[in-house]
Amino acid sequence: MVVAVRAEDGGFVGTFQLREAKGSSAERQVRGETCREVVDALAVVTAIALRPDERKVSPAPKGKDTARAKPAPPKPERFRGRSAWGRRAESVERGTLRYDPQFSWTLSGGAAYGPVPKVVVPELDLTFHLANFLTTPDGHQRVVGPILLARVALSIPPEATYRSSDTETQVDTMAVALGVCWSPLYDTGGLVVLGCGEVGTKGAFFLTEGTDGTRFEDDPWLLFTSGPVISLGYNLGSLVHLGLKAGFSAAVGDASAVRTDGSRVFDSVGYSAYGFLGLGLHF
Repeated sequence: MVVAVRAEDGGFVGTFQLREAKGSSAERQVRGETCREVVDALAVVTAIALRPDERKVSPAPKGKDTARAKPAPPKPERFRGRSAWGRRAESVERGTLRYDPQFSWTLSGGAAYGPVPKVVVPELDLTFHLANFLTTPDGHQRVVGPILLARVALSIPPEATYRSSDTETQVDTMAVALGVCWSPLYDTGGLVVLGCGEVGTKGAFFLTEGTDGTRFEDDPWLLFTSGPVISLGYNLGSLVHLGLKAGFSAAVGDASAVRTDGSRVFDSVGYSAYGFLGLGLHF
C-alpha cells in the first residue's frame, strides 16, 4: 500500500494505491480542508480496497479516480444571532467551532439636554462596539458574552447659550462613557438592535458675560453619569451602516455657574438625555 498526504492551497490532498506483483490498482485521490478529514477518508478507501472482492488489481488507467472528503461548512458572508449570556450547553455535529469578532464604529451628530438647565447642546458622538460571534459546524450562530461599548461626545459650534436677566453663558460639554449591551437581533447583513447600560463622566466649560460687558470664566466641572441606552443600526452592505441612538442618564454631583460677586447664575440639573443619528463602518 502506497499512501501519501500533503498540504496544498486551500487544504490537503491524499493518495492511495495498492501494488501487487501482478499489477497496481488505480490511484485513489482524496481532498479535504483539514488533514484529519483526508486521513479519515483514506482509511475508508483502504478498508474497501482490502476487501477480498476488491483486491483484484489491474493495470492503472491513464485517468485518476477521485473521491472527495465531506467539506467543512463554508464561512458565512454574514452573521446573525442574539446575545446568549450565562451557562449554556449546545450539541453540535463533529466539526469546528468558530469565533468571529465584529467591530463597529459610528460617527453621529445630534443634541443633548442637561445637565445645564434650559439648554440643548449640539454634539458630535463617536461610538465603538464589539460583539463576539460563535458559529457551530451546522451553521448555527449566536453572540457570546456581553457586547462592549465605548463612546466619546463633544459639543460642536454653534455653542449653546444659557441666558439670564443680566448674563449670557456659553456652554461647552464633553462626555466619555463605557457600557455593556445585550442584543435581541444582531444581523451584519441587516438590522442590529442593542440595549445597553453605560457609566461615564460629563464635563462642561462655562464662559459668562454680563450685560455690562464683564466676562468671567468658571472653573470646569465634572459629573459622574449612568443610565440606559437604546441603539438601532442598519447595515447597508458588508462595510457601511446607519445608526440611531438615544440615551438617558442620571448625574451624581453638583455644579453651577457664578457671577463675579459670587451669586449663582444657574445650578446643574441631575439628569441628561441625548439622541444621535449617524453613519459608520463595521468589519
